[in-house]
Amino acid sequence: MKKSLIGIFVACAASVCMTGCKTQLAETPEIQKSSVENVNNVLCFENAASFVEMLNAAEKTGLEVRSVISSRAVAGEDFVSMMDVVLNSDEIESEEALNEFISEYPKVLVDSDYIDSEGENVTVYNLAVAPQLATLVNPEGLVLVGGTVYNVLDEGEFEKLSNVCKNTQTERSVFTVYDGLPTSIPLAHGVTAGPQYSVKDFTTEINGREVVVQLWKGYCPLVGGSGGVGAEIGLYNKVNFSKKIWMPDFKHCVNMSYSLIYKKKGTTYLTRSGYTWWLNGWRIFELAPSIWGNNYTLKYTINGITRSW
Repeated sequence: MKKSLIGIFVACAASVCMTGCKTQLAETPEIQKSSVENVNNVLCFENAASFVEMLNAAEKTGLEVRSVISSRAVAGEDFVSMMDVVLNSDEIESEEALNEFISEYPKVLVDSDYIDSEGENVTVYNLAVAPQLATLVNPEGLVLVGGTVYNVLDEGEFEKLSNVCKNTQTERSVFTVYDGLPTSIPLAHGVTAGPQYSVKDFTTEINGREVVVQLWKGYCPLVGGSGGVGAEIGLYNKVNFSKKIWMPDFKHCVNMSYSLIYKKKGTTYLTRSGYTWWLNGWRIFELAPSIWGNNYTLKYTINGITRSW
């Protein structure tokens, strides 16, 4: 794997400032390498509040900055996160290279079958967890919070960590994936979420590169415990050796935003924006005027170009 420092950063005490990033992260919680016996390469948070604070910080910055936060905020040696092994990896140019990556990091990626807009069967790969969470766990899915090591890839341990984190947060009606911390996310990888969650994909050019855009809107039962109504935008690459394999466009984040508009009244139900390859947001379904995706218009902007669906 090829190691490289992504971005320029200045870290002073417990604050982090990134050159070229609009967001300055003040009073970032201190992170130390775990000293727990038989647990290596694991971030250690004093309590759930500091863990959630770093999750919030990661959500508000680009992935390049997230990588630096997770790898350089550690006292002493560099920490290698689940996100790092993806961002620092060589381009996967062959099926052999893909198999080698999966063999070396068997828990980092998940795959699923998906039928694209042209009726073709494709295999879509994604991170095993949300990108902001992937910056804080190691490639095995481990993180130490409040003296306890949690494996976020284990459903039971994940639920325990989620419950601990919920106690540190104020009630919110708009949430992203880490609020419920489902274990198999991003969701935009062909998961059968039900007919209420409409999906569409198309191929376009972004910054001179061919990219697959995948859109979702409506009710998704897999987030926030009882589910939520919202939307997702995901960017993917068709790998060079097979147009039937899609990989997330990890290394080429762009500015994206969307408004989810309820058609019947023309009212905006939800807005989101960020610098990422995957933008998402939902509100608890009890607040929604409808759970059906086709009752909403998704007006979205990717890298300055606005479209509606």
